Amino acid sequence: MNDDEIKVLKKLDTIKYKDRTKDKLKGILDKNEKRILNKLIEEKIVIPFKRSKEDMARYSIEKNVYNEYLFGKRDKSIAYTQNNNIEQTKQSVEAAPKEWEKNLSDEAYINLLESRGYIVISDSIEAGNISTKLEDSIRKGLVIGTRAFNKKYYIALKAFIKKYTPEVMKIIGNKGASVEEMSKELKMEEEGVRAILYLLAESGDVIEVKKDFFKII
Repeated sequence: MNDDEIKVLKKLDTIKYKDRTKDKLKGILDKNEKRILNKLIEEKIVIPFKRSKEDMARYSIEKNVYNEYLFGKRDKSIAYTQNNNIEQTKQSVEAAPKEWEKNLSDEAYINLLESRGYIVISDSIEAGNISTKLEDSIRKGLVIGTRAFNKKYYIALKAFIKKYTPEVMKIIGNKGASVEEMSKELKMEEEGVRAILYLLAESGDVIEVKKDFFKII
């Protein structure tokens, strides 16, 4: 793939899934980008995908292409948002960190997942609804999740887990480490650290030997 094609894929990757419709992309991409996008569609690198009950198709990037050219390489400087909803959602969560798990809409949860890298959900029905909305990303391995022993559902971007795993494993080392220690070291909220740890535990990399204390297996 040439540089111009990769740039278009990167730009598409920064657009929220709900906005990746033919009509909305017309107002986002310039004339040359539209021409390149059409070529990528013809080559089945970009694939129109329509979920049940959706009124129109959204564009997804073929999994192998995504993994080779985009996974873990998102350029935040070119990120596109139609408004500042993501930032507003993030600010509202930071203002009331104990309430966000139960007070946000499905759309706000997904915006938060995109901006922060993880979400934590207490209600099983709500978790199921959000998993349905993220079905395409989950199927492609871009989003992963688990239900922890504390009965909360931790959902995270694979890129978020991949980014912080080396640091988390280094902090744990041979002696093990607590969530509180890792939170201070990473300058991350404890629930974010737990999201990483519970997903690493799910894959068999770490184990919780006692409440909020983890060791490498």
